[in-house]
Amino acid sequence: MKLKKPLLAATLSVCLSTAALAGIPDKEGASPLGPLGMIQTANAAEDALSSAELLGRLNELHEALLAGDPADVQDVRNLRTELLSLDPVENAQLLAPIWNKISAKLPEDIDQSALRASLFRLIQEAKAIQYDPKVTDLEAIRTNPEYRATLKTIAAAGGYTDVTMDDFLVFLFGDGNKLDGIEGTVTELLSKMNTIQLIGLLGNKDGMTSVMLKAADKLLADKKGYPISAMLKEFGINSKDIGLTVEAVQNKLQMEGPAFRALTVAYMRTATEAEIEESKDGREKEFKLHIYNVDVPSFILTWSKVSGSEDVQISPDGKATLAEDAAEGTAIIQAALLNPYGGPSKVIYQSEVTLTAKTSDSEDEQKIAVIMQNLDDDLADVMKKLEKAKNAPQKINLMMKAVKAGLDADKKLYKLDVSKEAQADAFMEINTKVNTVLTAIIRDLLQS
Repeated sequence: MKLKKPLLAATLSVCLSTAALAGIPDKEGASPLGPLGMIQTANAAEDALSSAELLGRLNELHEALLAGDPADVQDVRNLRTELLSLDPVENAQLLAPIWNKISAKLPEDIDQSALRASLFRLIQEAKAIQYDPKVTDLEAIRTNPEYRATLKTIAAAGGYTDVTMDDFLVFLFGDGNKLDGIEGTVTELLSKMNTIQLIGLLGNKDGMTSVMLKAADKLLADKKGYPISAMLKEFGINSKDIGLTVEAVQNKLQMEGPAFRALTVAYMRTATEAEIEESKDGREKEFKLHIYNVDVPSFILTWSKVSGSEDVQISPDGKATLAEDAAEGTAIIQAALLNPYGGPSKVIYQSEVTLTAKTSDSEDEQKIAVIMQNLDDDLADVMKKLEKAKNAPQKINLMMKAVKAGLDADKKLYKLDVSKEAQADAFMEINTKVNTVLTAIIRDLLQS
């Protein structure tokens, strides 16, 4: 419920900080990092998680992005291209808030310029995965000797020799199980916001940055679950350093704004669920949406039909209706969220809806009507006799007759082979009729 700056840059910043704390190169052969070659070989068999597990949440987010506006997809791709085009040497200063604390603990024989450039490349590629998650790309990062050496070198400078590339990636993306990582923790924080706050994020970069920083704070406090957090603490890196890094990145990326909005909508789409109420005759279905289990006010949504039968129509407020002369119809409908900052509405929900008219059994209806008529006659007789009743015992006897009339009607109704819905409605009607008569008798008793 407290946010500040784009999730994209936010996550990037976390990547920056994470990588900055967890990934700095060794020196081994072609690696430009320094004389710690033996650390690099220790990474050979470190992988314990599959790339598919690491990409679980990102794949869900990416699928939600692809299901939305093609323009949003392009905005995210444009940001990915811009990010990967940044020159690691020219833009190394973006890492200053965290790099300055790391560099102070590096061995003197480390080529810090080369190390920082390698770290920057690792961050670029890790961040790019968020915009287009592919197993092959993640595997390339996990198995890259230079990046492994970078991570090991930084870890060693912080006094940790058993930090792995998976520790770095789990810190960012989670492990698909108990560890949420930055990505999953951001989602958790979003789930605790109300709908108006979520919609406000569409144009509030500071808000999303605040969410990310809260996620970072939570992970930094969990040193047992995240080895990277323990390492960050050793370097003295905190959420403020991460925030400064985020700000530097935001100022550099021109395409970050549109992509941030696109991903915010994608996050909402992954958490949007529909509550559907169907009419008794099956000809109407009313849709109400929830984001992270919070109701979405109907006045900020616009419903429309994408395709399907002409017999199915959807009202702007989310009511699907079947034409009177049709028995069944199917259509694709969608709900778009109004953008409070202008621009086109964003689709957060799309689904197929099928409406099927329910036919009633006229014979059963007639049987129920007969039972009800008999009950009405019996109760009318009770009320007629109430007018002539002179004492309490007579009136109490009439109450017993009213109850018996209701029980007899219940028994007859129970034996009918009718739908459960029709039977339930009839039982309620019987109960109402009997209670009305009993109330009248009791009132008469009290007044006498």
